[in-house]
Amino acid sequence: MTRSYLQSGAALAALLLIGGCGGASRDATATTAQPNGTMLASADIPRPPAIPDEATDAQAAPLNDAGEIASEISANTMIEEVPVNGGLAWREDGQVVRTASNDGQRVAYFRAGERQPFLVQRGGLAYAYENGRAELAYDSQGRPVPVPAAAQAEAQQLADQSGREHAAAAQAPAENIAR
Repeated sequence: MTRSYLQSGAALAALLLIGGCGGASRDATATTAQPNGTMLASADIPRPPAIPDEATDAQAAPLNDAGEIASEISANTMIEEVPVNGGLAWREDGQVVRTASNDGQRVAYFRAGERQPFLVQRGGLAYAYENGRAELAYDSQGRPVPVPAAAQAEAQQLADQSGREHAAAAQAPAENIAR
């Protein structure tokens, strides 16, 4: 079944309206001092949305992969937590797997060895990327819709910003471990 642009736009508008509803579960680990004196704790990092039953395997894959990374970070003390640009990044075997903005509201997930994120969350929305392009948008309940053209620029800005944080985190010395 194909959706028209208007249907996709209406679906994204609905996602934006309900995106802030409900609470996301949080990771519980370390805290990093921020330049303005506030603290960004791993506990403040929202987990990816749950996968709804009606999602196809392709729609569920980015949420599943990000959820696995979040769970591994919560459970594994062998993952480095590195302060970067006022936020945090997590590295496994020297590879950046997650970054979070200084306010914890933008969280990006990376596959090992890749410089661009496969999933970026911001507020109650998440975008899944394939070949550098946002392909799906998810609300806080994990319900997917195609990303309308009107949202592509914002999705690209989120990915670009996350990519810059990835680059900074990849270069951070191991002695800057915050955990």
